[in-house]
Amino acid sequence: MTSLSPPATVDVARWLDQRREVLGVLPVAGMARLCELLTDDRGSVDVALKLGRDIGRRPVISGELHLNVWLLCQRCLQAFEWRATLPVSIGIVASEAEAEALPESLDPLIVDDGELRLHALIEDEVILGLPIVARHPDEVGCLKAPRSKSQPQAESKPNPFAALESLKRRDD
Repeated sequence: MTSLSPPATVDVARWLDQRREVLGVLPVAGMARLCELLTDDRGSVDVALKLGRDIGRRPVISGELHLNVWLLCQRCLQAFEWRATLPVSIGIVASEAEAEALPESLDPLIVDDGELRLHALIEDEVILGLPIVARHPDEVGCLKAPRSKSQPQAESKPNPFAALESLKRRDD
């Protein structure tokens, strides 16, 4: 993968006709909205996208985003590196009516001024691709949070139904 950054904006009509490829690397540090969801701004997104037309002559963006970002494990509350490959399959439309006509295999993207904000699109796709609940991929890497000594153990809690037990014995 090339280390050049993809362009921030793209002239959709021109790039579609030329069937251009977008290859490059975007640092996570440059994506403010994404950084709010991560433990820090380390990492990058390797971009491999193609702009063209599908069999139905619809304008589409297809390809993959390869990312490595740092998330907070919700099991042990420790940061871990998360690597993933996110498929991209987007249909470019000019209105909501056109978006509704797209097949389910394509996510709609409304571009009404002919200019595609590519960096924003990539950031959106990465945000949508993050796990709902971040956890280490294997339990071996997860350091489960130790139980606090101030928390009472399950055996030391009094049974709230103990009084009912004594009433039950009286009836026997």
